[in-house]
This record gives sequence, structure tokens and C-alpha cells, in this order.
Amino acid sequence: DLAELLPRLKERGIYTIARMVVMKDNTSAAARPEMAVRNGATGEPWRDNIGGAWLDPSAPGVAEYIASIAGDLADKGFDEVQLDYIRFFSDGPGALADTNLPNTQSFRLPAIQRVLHVVSSELETTRAFLGADVFPISFIVPDDQGIGQRPEVIMPYVDYFCPMVYPSHYGPGVFGHPVPNTAPYDVIDKTLEIMNEQKEGLPVVIRPWIQDFGYGSFPPYTADQVRAEMEALRDNDAKGWMIWNARAIFTEAALGP
Repeated sequence: DLAELLPRLKERGIYTIARMVVMKDNTSAAARPEMAVRNGATGEPWRDNIGGAWLDPSAPGVAEYIASIAGDLADKGFDEVQLDYIRFFSDGPGALADTNLPNTQSFRLPAIQRVLHVVSSELETTRAFLGADVFPISFIVPDDQGIGQRPEVIMPYVDYFCPMVYPSHYGPGVFGHPVPNTAPYDVIDKTLEIMNEQKEGLPVVIRPWIQDFGYGSFPPYTADQVRAEMEALRDNDAKGWMIWNARAIFTEAALGP
């Protein structure tokens, strides 16, 4: 009940963020299949490896639908609307996926750019800031990695740019580390050095997600590793951080008083 909850949070001086999962959307794909990525063989909504359906950023009406929800959240009083999964589909049988426009970088980038333009325009007359969560990989390599995320289509449209700089998710050899997960400071330091160059001249604020979890064969992070992430952010003038653990269990020793 947002009408009850938001005033209580405001009374306590809590900055409120509405995190919106946008393209990975089982409900909307079922209700509005014309907005979804389609399975070319069956005509039904395409599904990823865990059964998730995705909206097609290039399909008519998708940008406007997302903007209407973002505007409603802003009107309800959130300080920030944060778009997660603001990208093209992944992690499934790509050969079966059918999108409104050709699934190439030259079409993906304008599609994502238009979504962000429409959403940012919707929020222009509200008091809410706009944020976007992104994978760092498509900002440290020269292409969009198949997902439609690049600095030029995201950074100009958001107030808060939120890269998920989880060292466990970087591939072997990135920045010269056979296992990047073992070098949290250096991985994040080098990532933000690149991103700071990309945002030059823009008013966007970089406020990353950092990890406090294990992933695959990697054990959970220790307090020292979490603090190393935070140190890399401070050294690169990041404006704070958000910390992720899917179970919401955090290493208190890393968080300070």
C-alpha cells in the first residue's frame, strides 16, 4: 500500500527508489503478445532458458507502456524510478526469437534509446529522478553485446547511471585477470575509469551496484572484498553505491557504523 508506506519512509528521511523490471515481463507478454518477443516457430511469446518472456523494445507501444508505469510511480511520490532490464532479451534459444525490427545493433540501439527518451520525457514534469541499471560489459567493449546497451543511448537520458559492477560476472582475462572475481578493486577501478570518460560533459551521476554474494563456483564475498569494491568507487568519484544480495543478507562488518 504505497499511500501508507511512502509517507512513513519520507518521515524517516529515506530516499525511495522504485526499481522497475521492464523488458523481462511475463504478465505483459501474456496480456499483450504483440508487444513481446515472439517464438518464430510457434507464434507464442518467446521464452528464455528459465521460462521468462520478454517485451520487444522495438515493438509499437512498449516505450509508452513503460513510460506510463514510470509516470504513475513518480506521481505516487517516489524520489527515483530505476529501470532494470532495460535491454534486449538474452539467455535462450536466440535463433527462435522474432522481433519487430531486425535484431542487429543498428536497430537495437535506437530502440533502447527511444524507450529512454520516452520515459525521461514522461518524468520531466515530475519530481522523480530517472535511473537505469546496466551490464558493464557493453561499456568496456566496442559493441552492444547483443543487448542494445551503449553509453550514447543511455547516459544522456538518465540522472543516475547504475552499472552492475559485479566482479564475479566479468569473464576470464578481462583487464588481465584470469579470475576477475579475485580482484574486486582493480576490476571496478578500471571499469569506472572508462565510464567516467564516457560521461564527460553530461550531468549524469554514476552510482553503481556492488555485490555481496557468491556466484556459481565463487564463494560469498568477505567484508574485505566488499570494502575493496567501495574503495574503488570512492577513488573514482562515484556518488555512493547500491549493494545486491538476492536474499537480502549482507555482510554487516563491511558496512560500517
